Amino acid sequence: MKRIILLALLLWGSGKLWANEGFVIGQPCPDFEVHNMDYYKHKIFKPQQVRGKWLLIHFFELGCASNFEILGKLDSLQRQLPRELQVVMIGKNLGNAYFPATQLKTYYDQYQKKYQYKMAVGYKAVLFTRFGINGTPYSILVDPGGQVRAIYLPTVPSIAEHIDFIKGKRNNLSGDFKELNDISSSYDWGKPLLVHNNGLSEDSFFYRSLFTERLPNYAPEPAFISSLYGNKIQFINKTIAELFYFAYGDTVRHLPYDPETSYGKISSTRGWGWALSAADSVNYVKKEYCYSLIMPRHRATTENMQEALRDDLKKCFGLVARVEMRHMPCYVLVNKGDPNRFATKGSPPDIGDYHMGNLQLRNVPMHYMVKRLWARFPDLDPIIDETGITGNLDIDLNSLRFDPLPETIKALQAIQLDLVKTTRSMKVIVIERAGKQSPATRKVQLVTGECAALQCK
Repeated sequence: MKRIILLALLLWGSGKLWANEGFVIGQPCPDFEVHNMDYYKHKIFKPQQVRGKWLLIHFFELGCASNFEILGKLDSLQRQLPRELQVVMIGKNLGNAYFPATQLKTYYDQYQKKYQYKMAVGYKAVLFTRFGINGTPYSILVDPGGQVRAIYLPTVPSIAEHIDFIKGKRNNLSGDFKELNDISSSYDWGKPLLVHNNGLSEDSFFYRSLFTERLPNYAPEPAFISSLYGNKIQFINKTIAELFYFAYGDTVRHLPYDPETSYGKISSTRGWGWALSAADSVNYVKKEYCYSLIMPRHRATTENMQEALRDDLKKCFGLVARVEMRHMPCYVLVNKGDPNRFATKGSPPDIGDYHMGNLQLRNVPMHYMVKRLWARFPDLDPIIDETGITGNLDIDLNSLRFDPLPETIKALQAIQLDLVKTTRSMKVIVIERAGKQSPATRKVQLVTGECAALQCK
């Protein structure tokens, strides 16, 4: 999630983060009113009402999952500091082609009903324009005297950092928008990595095609190796285990998107031809690197660029790989009811992209259920559709965007679907030391991104 948030900051641009009329650190909080407040002691909110205690004003809207992922943190702050702090949520109740103006309130009320949040909530889209708020989540902390003390991305600082800042134990909050923009602007996707200090200083590389250590921020990057991207490929902040997917896996997207994907066909688990030491686990499974490759245009085919990455991994790290078929952990989506019960009634298609509350799919195939489940649980083993249900469907799943997996499975079972943990045959990339390849029949160590190991024949 942090990657997605910092990427959004990159795309936000280097313009002003707030208008002249808006919030300015060290200046008084502007006056404004929000009518028809929910879960608040007054029907109208004014910042002046909170003089004498800290005020956290949080702007949120539909469009980015982090707007709802952050709710639990804000609620914890409100519960831990009931006398010192008032959290006020202000939503952008602006309808569009996908949602009515009331949709944000509908979703928030679903979370409120389930988790009994303590935050006050109101909706006033015009404040976003007035204060120059062009992206969310977006928070402002106002001290008991009415002075703006912080303007920041609330997903970055921890609850403990918030509390220490409010209690005067620290002078600033991480996640300051100006600081994040300064960091993000140090990297330009359109220019080669390290040329003219793009991302890091020009002498940061230790091999030129080139490899570097991680960047201090995340950045846009391709989803797979392909000549469709031209003669340049750059992967930012990837582990060696991840880079081996690009070098030896399919040259198609490895997420559950149609028409072509290796999702569920190539395991996200890597095999290792030797017992990893603690140092190996750090260097190959946890430590992140950046890779940049530029080839002559007439040589920059998909196959040649993939082969170049293989050679560079061998030359720099002394590692090669082979691909084997193995039975690997996965989940299968199965049907336990009438296959015709979801048949669409012909409403406009809705793929559920931005649904933060209960999921509604309209007039789309079953594979969109797999996509939405993957979006909610991206670290889960692959989900494979084995329902056998074809055609376009209307499906209502009574599960919120950030409900835990067991609750989501119960919601699936309530509509006679199920998500079952099992194994299926798929390709496994087995990484070995160059010149020390083991026979394909030899046991190898399988290590996930979390470094959980098991032995598998």
